[in-house]
Amino acid sequence: MQFANGSGNTGMISVSPTEGLLIGLDGITGIINQQENADLIFKTNATNRAVIKNNGYVGIGIMEPKHDLHVHGTSTTGGQVDPHGLKLKKTENSNGGISNNKNKFLGISNVGNISLGTVDEKDYAAIQLTNNTTGTEVTDGLLFEVSDNDAVINLQEQGSITFRNSNNTSLYISKDNNVGIGTTNPNGYKLAVKGTAHFLKIVVNTHDWSDEVFEKNYKLKSLAELENYIKANKHLPDIPSENEVKKNGIDVAQMNKLLLQKVEELTLYIIDLQKQIDQLKKEKNNR
Repeated sequence: MQFANGSGNTGMISVSPTEGLLIGLDGITGIINQQENADLIFKTNATNRAVIKNNGYVGIGIMEPKHDLHVHGTSTTGGQVDPHGLKLKKTENSNGGISNNKNKFLGISNVGNISLGTVDEKDYAAIQLTNNTTGTEVTDGLLFEVSDNDAVINLQEQGSITFRNSNNTSLYISKDNNVGIGTTNPNGYKLAVKGTAHFLKIVVNTHDWSDEVFEKNYKLKSLAELENYIKANKHLPDIPSENEVKKNGIDVAQMNKLLLQKVEELTLYIIDLQKQIDQLKKEKNNR
C-alpha cells in the first residue's frame, strides 16, 4: 500500500514507486517506509508522540531528537515543569563507543555487562560509570563488579565515596581510605563515628600490659608520696588529667592498662597494710 501527496490531498494514487509512504511486505517482513527525505511522525489524539527523523534519529516525547534515541518526558515539582528522559548516544561497536561533548552513552556487551560513559567493559559481571573529567577507559571511574563469589564497589580514581540518606552522610570513605560514619571528616582516624555506637564485643590489641607492677624491681610510691602527688596534681600518677582527656580523648587499650596498673598497685598497698595489721595483732597478743 502506497500513500502520496498530490494537489494538497493524500490518498492512494499512481505515483513513482520511490515516492510517498509505503506500507508493505517484503517476504514475511513488514515494512513502513517513508520514501521521501522527510520525517515519519506518530500521533495519538491528534498529538505528536514520536518521530523518526530523516537523518534516522528517533524521538519519543520530543520532535527534534539530538541522538539516535532521545526519550523525553515531563514531571511537575513545586509547580515547575522539569524535563527528564533518556539519551543514548550511538556506540561504535557492540561493546561500547566514544563519549563526545560530555554525552554519556550506554553500552551493553554480549555477556550482559553494562557500562555508562566508558570505552570498554569488564569480561565479567560489572557496571562501570565514568565521565570526561576522569577518563573513559576501563581503569577509570566507579566500578560495581562481581568476580567469582565476591561483590566489589571500586572507585578507580583517587577520590572519596559518600553514601547519603535524605542528603545526610551515612558512610564516607576518604581518598586515603579512612572511614567516617555520620561524618565526612575522619580527622586522620581509620574509623570515626559521629554519634553513638553499639558493640556486642570489642577486641583491642596492645603490645604491653601492666604486670610489671608485680616485678621485684617495681618502685611503688609510698602512701605519703601518693597523697602529696594527688594534692599537687588532682589526679593519679600516670593517669591523664581531665583537661588532657577533653582535648585528646583516650586510647582505650592504654587506659585499660593504666587502670589495671592502679588496681595492681592498690592490691600491693592492701597486702602491705594487711601485713602491718597482722604484725600489730601479733605484738598485742605477745604483751
